Amino acid sequence: MGVDAIAAVSLSRPRAPYNGAEQFVIFLRMNVIFHRLPRERAAGTMRLDVIADGVNVEAAQGEVLLGKLTSAEFKSRLGEGGLHAAIIALGATEQHLEHLAMEHDIAMAQYIATEAAKRVYPAAVVVVPTTLGLSEHHMAHAGTLTAKPGGWHAIVFDAVDSLARAGLTNILLLNGHAGNETPMDGALRQWQMYFRNTAPEVNVQFESYWNLCREFSEAHCEGAVPGHAQEYETAMALYALPDNVRRAALDSGSDPSARLAMPEQGRELVEHAISGTVRFLSEMSAGTRRAMMPLVSTRERYERLRRRNEGGRESAPEP
Repeated sequence: MGVDAIAAVSLSRPRAPYNGAEQFVIFLRMNVIFHRLPRERAAGTMRLDVIADGVNVEAAQGEVLLGKLTSAEFKSRLGEGGLHAAIIALGATEQHLEHLAMEHDIAMAQYIATEAAKRVYPAAVVVVPTTLGLSEHHMAHAGTLTAKPGGWHAIVFDAVDSLARAGLTNILLLNGHAGNETPMDGALRQWQMYFRNTAPEVNVQFESYWNLCREFSEAHCEGAVPGHAQEYETAMALYALPDNVRRAALDSGSDPSARLAMPEQGRELVEHAISGTVRFLSEMSAGTRRAMMPLVSTRERYERLRRRNEGGRESAPEP
């Protein structure tokens, strides 16, 4: 995209006349564009990301991890008006069969959150309040760490509340561990009601990244999505986190479905998870994704308990 195209995108939307200060900022930014693009094009490092309000030529250079920013840098970015959202990565540290590192769930959630935040820079920062999840069902496996529901909920909520108090209005809890879903479903509605009553401008949502691209992922995997250290997760790790895959253990492992995974397949799965996250966050920012977590009626809960007590099984074992 040439400079003329950049200017056309930036100026194509009608608006009120720019004041003197705004004209000066535009002059400085266009000066940066005219001087930077030839150098970056020659070096092969140019990256242009089209975002909701035009073209952002600094996405590759912008830091998105909150912990990597200084307090002054964070405050400055807030003051400039571009930063309004946060992606909180949630996952777990637990066994992932013989071939994947135990950090897979949290590492993949952070990877997707970070790449998504880069694409909307400077609109969002990424936060990782804990590397633990709710993994009691894996505690028989050496090295697994688990949090108790009360403590885990407290840490995650305190992170959400801190970001809201800092001035961020759109907070996405991006999950990478299926064992976190049911406990979060039970808490999220209460959190949303709390903010509706105390800070109605704050929009808090929770979603697992595979549900933001489920149809595509299921069409491109023979096995379950997400499964547990099987085809889906292994393919994504082969592409995004290759150092976390033990190739010899994968070839000789106990679950043959993991051996269906291919790096190129993983690239497409990761890309759709990232783009799905960007789309979800954009909908939150636009105000079209503000729905509260629906209530589970007492009748629905009764039916679940009845099926369980009769020996029926509602779903597969928790990953």
